[in-house]
Amino acid sequence: MSGSIPTRGDRFGLLSILEEAHNSSGGHRAYRCICVCGRIGVVQSSNLRSGHSKSCGCRGTKSNGTIAERLLARARWDGQCLVWIGGLVKGGYGGMRVAGRLHRTHVLAYEHFIGPVPHGHGVLHTCDKPPCITWWAHLFTGTDADNVRDRDVKGRMARGSKHPRARLTEDGVLIIRAQHKSGAMTTSELAKQRGVSRQCIDEVLNYSTWKHVP
Repeated sequence: MSGSIPTRGDRFGLLSILEEAHNSSGGHRAYRCICVCGRIGVVQSSNLRSGHSKSCGCRGTKSNGTIAERLLARARWDGQCLVWIGGLVKGGYGGMRVAGRLHRTHVLAYEHFIGPVPHGHGVLHTCDKPPCITWWAHLFTGTDADNVRDRDVKGRMARGSKHPRARLTEDGVLIIRAQHKSGAMTTSELAKQRGVSRQCIDEVLNYSTWKHVP
């Protein structure tokens, strides 16, 4: 690649280009690169093309190279996140096999570049992008409760008619509540009319479900 102009995602030794750097000096083109050891720095284009710069200086130890190189080889910078472009697993997370076992790539990235995940915790995203492996900015650890709170604050959970298992709609819920309030129909009659259980209607009427519908 010595004669071409570097572009995002290109590999030079142990370095992968994230994006062109804004602080290029003296009119020389430079790039923000990430090394397999996890360090990020700015490297001049001429040094990349000549082969003068092949790592951040760590030279990529054997312990760092195996998992890190595999992660970076299948990841691309989209302008905001370092995104895994390999195979995906349930939930849209990246998946990679290590010693025969399938791991989520964002968890691998956290463990490899930051450290062990505390007992009882998972690895969460600030960007809410499942295939993101941007360990230095977007990954943090938290409990299941932390994840639920984060989900609720950001409104990630599909609700109402957008939920794949929804049997009712927002308009239908408004009608159910109005018919029951007026005495036009009983709970049992509403359940039969809508093809749902009486418990489902009770939960709609007492706002245990469909809380977002006034």
